[in-house]
Amino acid sequence: MTFLTPSVIETAPPTAKVLVVDDSDELLGLIGAWLQDEGYILFTASSGSQALDIAQSHDPDVVLLDVVIPPPDGCAVCESLQHRQHPPEIILMTGSSDPAHLRRVDDLGGLVLLKKPFSSETMLQSVRQAALRRTAATSA
Repeated sequence: MTFLTPSVIETAPPTAKVLVVDDSDELLGLIGAWLQDEGYILFTASSGSQALDIAQSHDPDVVLLDVVIPPPDGCAVCESLQHRQHPPEIILMTGSSDPAHLRRVDDLGGLVLLKKPFSSETMLQSVRQAALRRTAATSA
């Protein structure tokens, strides 16, 4: 008989649907490969409108969302997703150091922000934790 300790539970990758939104095809491919290697179900979008369409049709558990994308921008997409009946966990990504962008991110409140460039380990840990939070929220 095997007993799962909290550290084992937290490191085991949950099966989760992850939507990655970025206007860089190269970054979408790289992040997508990292996530698929870990067993996540992957969806990708390169604009805000694609992201909202995919979120509506596939109900992702986690959304990795670039702040600067074709309209609507990442902050507007984030606000829209947060108002859903069962909102996904949202992880914002940015390579921008523009104070206006960072203020808008702060105004969204309490979200994880990954600064580009980031490592696969950092991104995967953030997604794993977000997926666990989503699982806990939907089973409560």
